[in-house]
Amino acid sequence: MSKVCLCLTGKTIERDLQILEKYRKYVDIAELRVDYLDADERFHIRRFPELADIPTILTVRRKVDGGHFIEGEGARIVLLA
Repeated sequence: MSKVCLCLTGKTIERDLQILEKYRKYVDIAELRVDYLDADERFHIRRFPELADIPTILTVRRKVDGGHFIEGEGARIVLLA
């Protein structure tokens, strides 16, 4: 069975949660694009799955991968570890 994933690209977690609420009835899973978040918001990504109350994928895409994350690979791993 197919699932619909909503890709969230807001600058803040609060904005992403607002967008999720708007489309919640149409989606099965949310992808939080951490690379779009303001730098200070990235410290709070661990709260997002609980706040979203929906299965969640956390993604940090580098520029080379079509994303916005410009810090090094070590910084990217720290965010997700």
